[in-house]
Amino acid sequence: MNKRCRLLFRVIGICILLPLAGCAGKKETVSVDLNNLTMDELIAGARKEGHIESVGIPDDWANWGGVWKAVTEKYGLTHHDTDMGSNEELAIFASEKDNPTRDMGDCAFGLMPTAIEMDVVQSYKPSAWDSIPDWAKDPEGRWILGYLGTLSFIVNKDLAGRDIEIHSWQEFKDSGLKITTGEPTGGATQLGMLSPAFAFGNGLDDVDAAIQFWVEMAKAGRIDTGAWGRPRVVQGEVQVMVDWDYNNLTTRDVIIESNSGMNVAVHVVADAALQTGYCAIINKYAPHPHASALMLEYALSDEGQLEKVKGYASPIRDIPIPNDLLTMLIPRSEYTRAIPLTDLEKLSKATEEITRRWQDEVVPLLF
Repeated sequence: MNKRCRLLFRVIGICILLPLAGCAGKKETVSVDLNNLTMDELIAGARKEGHIESVGIPDDWANWGGVWKAVTEKYGLTHHDTDMGSNEELAIFASEKDNPTRDMGDCAFGLMPTAIEMDVVQSYKPSAWDSIPDWAKDPEGRWILGYLGTLSFIVNKDLAGRDIEIHSWQEFKDSGLKITTGEPTGGATQLGMLSPAFAFGNGLDDVDAAIQFWVEMAKAGRIDTGAWGRPRVVQGEVQVMVDWDYNNLTTRDVIIESNSGMNVAVHVVADAALQTGYCAIINKYAPHPHASALMLEYALSDEGQLEKVKGYASPIRDIPIPNDLLTMLIPRSEYTRAIPLTDLEKLSKATEEITRRWQDEVVPLLF
């Protein structure tokens, strides 16, 4: 699995990425005004460019592969992606501004203030603009949250030694099982560590509740310090892990396809169903801006949103989902308590704090 290191806190981005942007020089690159183009002009420009060079948009992440395939078939555009983390995406946009090679990325929601501060993203408001919630888009069109993930548990019943399914942090606490957490460097791991604050405290305003929970688990020897991610789950080495629903469901499929007979269950974290996503951004200096905007058009169309559903992500737009796709998903009833994280300032502050305090207060108890 391509495990993208998706940082959701701004402090690292500001401290590391802004100097990179400054080193790139003062030369300004003139960008096409994508918002003033007709659809025919956009398509014509995209066909002329013929290619999209993306970063951090791998095929196996929430079915981006299905989106890229459709764009290629529909418009004849070729595509290449270099998988990398969200901070790296912004860094490469900044460092290459005078000789750009990359067009667009899929970047952590929490880093959007940094992207705007760095001035490395350009505006495009696709046709579906009005159907996207206000909180999920920059008013000037410099970023758009294209899909959502919801925190979920994946449980290996065989390794647990009994028929058990974990639906909540309280159930996990009572289970006696071990959980694999990884390091708090990516979106899923950071929010997985933060989510007990919602189950046992007052959410983003109460990181103390999360730290208290993890200190208790660490002292009880219930934190697995091995590598976090799909490979160890598939190999049958993880009892419980928290990840986005679309990643855990894809992991489930990999296990089923392997014919290993491993018995796993995936459920939304009922008492802390944190929900956020990743934002489509177009490099301000993109060498293929028309093609990038056209790709964004497709990704946010009804067809493109359904491709994301096929990859087990939730569409950002309110579109009908066919029954044959619904049967592939976690039951919709489990999403009734979903908690969209819409406050960027609070989210950034909380993830910064959980990251710092995990290292200071929990890690010393693990070894």
